[in-house]
Amino acid sequence: MRSNLTRSRTFDPEEADYFYMPIYTSCFIYPIHCWADGPWWHSPSGPRVMHVANMLLEARDWVRSHFPWWNRRGGRDHIFLMTHDEGACYAPIEIFNSSIFLTHWGRLDLHHRSNTAFTPDNYTQEYVYSNQPNGWLKTIQGHPCYDPVK
Repeated sequence: MRSNLTRSRTFDPEEADYFYMPIYTSCFIYPIHCWADGPWWHSPSGPRVMHVANMLLEARDWVRSHFPWWNRRGGRDHIFLMTHDEGACYAPIEIFNSSIFLTHWGRLDLHHRSNTAFTPDNYTQEYVYSNQPNGWLKTIQGHPCYDPVK
């Protein structure tokens, strides 16, 4: 039987170079969203990608409040995976700017718009709800979909 332990993995977070955030946003988008009751992030409706952005913010907040390692490097050593259409285009800017994103989407333009024809995935569609009275778009604007330097 082959051991899963390698020199690149540690069980001691103090020794870790990186932390993987196991938040599978594409699994939430399909098949869960629109096909099941909840969970919804901040609203019972709205674009699916809005729920993903809010889910990422809540996951970051939970990790930051329960473990010391996010604050150790400001999240720069945390890795997120975004494999749904348009990749990290709709990642919250405060997480995108500090963390590492693994994505297949290589758009580099800073002021980008969603290219989808599927309305629930349109990340340039504003949605206002009581928990976000100023809308959600301000949480994702101001970063490219991909940063090759990171």
